Amino acid sequence: MENLITTTVRDALKELELNYQEDDDVFEFCIKIEHTNVTVKVFCFEEEEILIAVAFSGLYAPEDRMDAVCHWICERNIRSKIGNYNVDAEDGEVSFRISCPLDGGAMNADIAKVAVLNAVKRMDDDYLDLLKLLYFNEGCHNENP
Repeated sequence: MENLITTTVRDALKELELNYQEDDDVFEFCIKIEHTNVTVKVFCFEEEEILIAVAFSGLYAPEDRMDAVCHWICERNIRSKIGNYNVDAEDGEVSFRISCPLDGGAMNADIAKVAVLNAVKRMDDDYLDLLKLLYFNEGCHNENP
């Protein structure tokens, strides 16, 4: 039997007219935001009844900026009502993740679209600040020069 969440996400991405690649219960696509293109992955977990949308910035924190990036992420995550920023400990890529626990609730294309579009919007909203922090040493007011 086909995964209900996977089917719904597929329908949502088609409604958004996004070209995506699908591998098992993971969808991947690129979407243009104001300042760059963002790679998005949507993970569908039928058994756990969870949909996760992750927007990858394409920006990587170098080792000497990792403390500042972690501070920046903490500041944003504290204020975030939905989702959270993450940094990959191995390659330093910054991403924004939204998890939608469905807990037996109805799954529909609107829920999937909201998760995807909100992850992309958050990345778009903070992209320039992250870029300044990574490459121009700006944006972390508590950091020593």
